[in-house]
Amino acid sequence: MTRMIDWYYATTNTVGRMYANSYDLIVPGAKYEDIIRGTAARDGMLEAVGREEEWVQETLERRKNPRQLYEQRLGEEQWVRVFNSVLPNGMRVGLRTDISELKLAKEEADRANKAKSDFLSSMSHELRTPMNAILGFAQMLEYNPDQPLTDEQQDCLDHILKGGRHLLDLINEVLELARIESGNINLKIEDASIADTLLECLSLIGPLAEERGIKIESPDPLKIPDTARADATRFKQVFINLLSNAVKYNRENGKIRIEVSETAKQIVRFSVTDTGEGISEELQEELFQPFSRLGAEASEIEGTGIGLVVTKEIVELMAGDIGFESTVGEGSTFWFELPMSDGTISGEQAQPKKDKASDIHKLGQAVGTLLYVEDNPANLELMKLIVDRVDDLTLISASTAETGIKLAREKIPDIIILDINLPGMSGFDALKKLSKFKETSNIPIMALSAAATRNDINKGMKAGFRDYLTKPIDIPVVVNAIKAVLEDAP
Repeated sequence: MTRMIDWYYATTNTVGRMYANSYDLIVPGAKYEDIIRGTAARDGMLEAVGREEEWVQETLERRKNPRQLYEQRLGEEQWVRVFNSVLPNGMRVGLRTDISELKLAKEEADRANKAKSDFLSSMSHELRTPMNAILGFAQMLEYNPDQPLTDEQQDCLDHILKGGRHLLDLINEVLELARIESGNINLKIEDASIADTLLECLSLIGPLAEERGIKIESPDPLKIPDTARADATRFKQVFINLLSNAVKYNRENGKIRIEVSETAKQIVRFSVTDTGEGISEELQEELFQPFSRLGAEASEIEGTGIGLVVTKEIVELMAGDIGFESTVGEGSTFWFELPMSDGTISGEQAQPKKDKASDIHKLGQAVGTLLYVEDNPANLELMKLIVDRVDDLTLISASTAETGIKLAREKIPDIIILDINLPGMSGFDALKKLSKFKETSNIPIMALSAAATRNDINKGMKAGFRDYLTKPIDIPVVVNAIKAVLEDAP
């Protein structure tokens, strides 16, 4: 009896603290509806304020369920998790747990993540905008057949492009790591073709290996497992990262061996072995640590010290594992494992995808009129240079969405390219308005923006843009996109 009394007082005191405004209503014989109506009338439940009758009806309806689990917000900083159940004899039992600290901690974490996401989006835009001018105008020097560069000028240009692209890699990898750490990365796990991924990665890495005389040994695509459970884009990113490291940290005229094998646990392992200098034991502990170059920062080998960190995080997000073995003087093997799929991918033998930009030596011809809406003068000047070097392509431009819409209705261009972050009306709002006017509703519209995260791109495509190009631009890619739209036009 003593234990029961102690439990009763402990319980009633706890409930009294939770429901201080309405505790006196909770007495033997009181009707449930009277209790909750009294609670609502006294503002004893924050979620009921201003909608008292609606809240009462929702609560009464919820009570009809024999088992209930939900959360109540009692005050600005007070939350309770409620569990109610009807016993076989018709009696009811209820449990109340104060989760205020947990909810407040989660809200604080959500605010921090949102602040981090906003910062990343802003930084991505601010860093990419000047990089667009640096890399864009540097590329334009290569696409000027009327004024070819001297050998010395070409060497200087190569250094500018190399340094600019290295800086862009650093920007991308820092932002990617920050997105992963804040949980702002979306994966689409599906059956990904191993052969397709392998061949596509080899087509991208092969030329880099050839420049250093490095031979790549790879398995027969027909003799390896068909599919792995992975996000196809991230799967390729992981493979390319390990292969590019194997090229960079290899010796001249070295070798790279790729192996793909199925383990007994329905796991497929991918191994990349190089013949580089290897990693000493004292440095191995620094692997997979941000900005750790393992001494390579003093060499001519470019790198950010972030790629392996991002690779590890992505592999683990795909329910995989990653590791390495290394012997000084002989080389290193980096491997990662992914769950193997039960399905197969049928069809024609896998072929590496062709990089459209790789065949572009001249900007060529594109017949039509382009309206470009861009508020940054340098970016606008860059587009003018590009269009000037594309035969039969005409440019009209505007620095605001409002002016762009007016020009579009007057000139009826064949294609429109909108910046997203325009002063006043945004590119998204301009897209909506253009789609409502009869004379512009069928004009294909592309986005070209420094807002370049995957979420930004997905948002743009969902909004209705024909394509979503990002800054800094790759000039052949932009020109190809314009050509593709104009060629598809009726």
